[in-house]
Amino acid sequence: MAIIEIGRGQCISIPTLRLSNGELFEGVVKISDSETMIIVLNPGMNGIIPPAIEKKYVLEWETDGIQRNCPFLVRSHTGRELVGQLIVQERREAPRLHIDMDLRYEVVPPADVKEVADFVMSRVNTTEDPAGESLQLLRTGDEPVEMMRQEIQSLRELIQEMSGKIEELAAAIRGEATLGVARGMMRPLAVVDCSSLGVGFIASNSMATGDYLRIDMKLRATPAIHIECMGCIVRCMRMERQQDGPERYDVGVRFTHIHESDRERLIHHLFKVQRRLLRDRKEALELGTGTNS
Repeated sequence: MAIIEIGRGQCISIPTLRLSNGELFEGVVKISDSETMIIVLNPGMNGIIPPAIEKKYVLEWETDGIQRNCPFLVRSHTGRELVGQLIVQERREAPRLHIDMDLRYEVVPPADVKEVADFVMSRVNTTEDPAGESLQLLRTGDEPVEMMRQEIQSLRELIQEMSGKIEELAAAIRGEATLGVARGMMRPLAVVDCSSLGVGFIASNSMATGDYLRIDMKLRATPAIHIECMGCIVRCMRMERQQDGPERYDVGVRFTHIHESDRERLIHHLFKVQRRLLRDRKEALELGTGTNS
């Protein structure tokens, strides 16, 4: 389960809750634990919470320069206080596997974390919905409709890639910085594994735990899967150095900003890889049994 921590004294806003005088709700967390949260109205606000309000709202707050939100279930309230509980939604997880991908990353300076996070989340993936992709698995691979779909998908990806390059070129001509995929992004020495929640890789340089990375992943699949996201470094451990070899670091990254549609594409791909691995293992065992007999 995901864990959301909102400390005592954290400023909270609820854009959809209006006070008796029409002001939007703005308050401060008075009590926060795993069971109950009490939010009191800011002292400077003249209005009060109306007697009849909804049972569910979305809280908004900012930490480390990043705007966050979470559903909140109201249990009771007075004119100046809300009492309730955060609704922490379970995320569907996929197995952690080694998959074939082209991964690039760059460390995001602390001052740029919010800007880069907003940019990453504003990017819309134009590929089909994962559910639609799953339904395509029921079709025969050589159907004319399926072949046409794949050609259209490839053309869409080509147009998207060209648009990005044109945008970067135009920005360079104007002398402006661009938040597109940077040419200077680093590649890891190897990708160790990946899940719907994060990725692990081996890097040639040390990085600080808690730093944010901007990540660009291209999964080798048909059609290709391209995901841009951000993550936080949760592990960076120096590995034993091989003779005359370079420095190596075991890095673990937890995704913090990724479109849910992209997460579903990743989950779909991971389960597809897992099914293929299990099928190959079963066939290998059957072949070994047949040879021994």
